[in-house]
Amino acid sequence: MIEFEEFLAPMTSSNTNNSEGMIKIIEKELLEEIKYNYNEIEKAIEKIAVDMEKADEDLQKKVREIYDGVGKDGSMH
Repeated sequence: MIEFEEFLAPMTSSNTNNSEGMIKIIEKELLEEIKYNYNEIEKAIEKIAVDMEKADEDLQKKVREIYDGVGKDGSMH
């Protein structure tokens, strides 16, 4: 890890190489975090889609039950 004073020092070839190395490490870590978060979001969306399908099926079933419960004259049995 570069010390704060070294970071503020005039850029030398060594400091530049260290800074570039740190940037590459940070970029790699951020990319991994983004990939992980993207996968978590993808899983959550898939779960929501499954839950929505289930809710739709349940709603259709209830509508059918109500419809079947209504007599030909429009009254409930």
